[in-house]
Amino acid sequence: MRACASSPIASRQFAMSDSSLNATTMNDQDHSDSPVALITGAAKRIGAAIARRFHTGGYRVIIHYNGSHAEAEALAAELNAVRADSAHCVRVALTDREQVDCLAEEALASFGRLDLLVNNASSFYPTPLAESNQAQWDDLIDSNLRGHYFLSVTLSEALKTRRGNIINIIDAMMEQAIADFPIYSIAKAGLLNMNRVLARELAP
Repeated sequence: MRACASSPIASRQFAMSDSSLNATTMNDQDHSDSPVALITGAAKRIGAAIARRFHTGGYRVIIHYNGSHAEAEALAAELNAVRADSAHCVRVALTDREQVDCLAEEALASFGRLDLLVNNASSFYPTPLAESNQAQWDDLIDSNLRGHYFLSVTLSEALKTRRGNIINIIDAMMEQAIADFPIYSIAKAGLLNMNRVLARELAP
């Protein structure tokens, strides 16, 4: 496990399809030149499904996690059993800017290249308007927006050299105001606009 102590790039919204997976998958091949994907929040649920999908498509994957250590290690073991040295874990809190920079460094060091960044990690809990506070604001904005922004910016040049991609996972709250989740909804709306900004700044 890796841990952090404490051509143009395209940015697009996530839509999984077979056309996204263009790497060869034969197990008897040399995979040292296979593409590499960094998936944030990849230890379980949607993130783990994304990691498995790209791994099946021939990618080597970097599994980012924060608190889900056992799940991340289990997923890496599962993927490495299919193809040796094809999955690494990196533990980082996206709410900490220094650790975000560390994640970028570790991602590039893991396999020596990066072809895809999937910004999937997310914190989600209610913050009723009258009860919301600064700590909740900082946590939800940092984990759902700020961390992804600085990770994307930091890795953009490395991705550009590989004609790589950034995928941002965004849910219905990006445009629908739902009671008791104001901060989360604001963060996701920001992530949607970040996707548009990165597309304009970095895409062909």
